[in-house]
Amino acid sequence: EGKEIHKVAILPRHIYVSEIKPPGRGVNCFQGKITYIKDVGNSIRIGVETAGKNLMAELPVNLFEEMDLEVGKDVFLILRMSRIRAYQENIN
Repeated sequence: EGKEIHKVAILPRHIYVSEIKPPGRGVNCFQGKITYIKDVGNSIRIGVETAGKNLMAELPVNLFEEMDLEVGKDVFLILRMSRIRAYQENIN
């Protein structure tokens, strides 16, 4: 809409994690390295550093157990475009 965007937000559960690069243009896909893995009960939180930014994804425990994820591994993050929120005002 031509307005300046100050911040974007997306919930960790709306970020998909993949061990292989997904097909497509890659508009909402980022490659990064896992920096931490934390069990939070019914899900696993994964920190990923990509392009100098830190993102957090959240996976159900059963899905995490099927994947071969560990700290230091390269992964791909796919952000659900419909779940991204852009903020035109600088919020804290």
